[in-house]
Amino acid sequence: MSGIVSQRRFMVAYDITSARERRAVAALLEGHGVRLQWSVFAVDATQYELVGLLRRAEGIINGENDRLHAYPVNARAHLPTPWQRRQQQAKTPDYWVF
Repeated sequence: MSGIVSQRRFMVAYDITSARERRAVAALLEGHGVRLQWSVFAVDATQYELVGLLRRAEGIINGENDRLHAYPVNARAHLPTPWQRRQQQAKTPDYWVF
């Protein structure tokens, strides 16, 4: 195994019933990725960083029926950076292709 650890892009999605827990998980993910939809984020992280992030999120969630998922996506997929999302002139696509 090489000593190089590379970042990958992951799509992280959740379905959480408690509003308080949902807001806390959203705040956590907003610090690590770009919100694509209400409960879907694009996160660039190493696998190790992602596991740590998911463990922190799981520590917030208490509901039996709550779900938290992470899927690897193609790093070449066009996703806006947080800076692009703040720009009024930036044109973002009306859809996302994964």
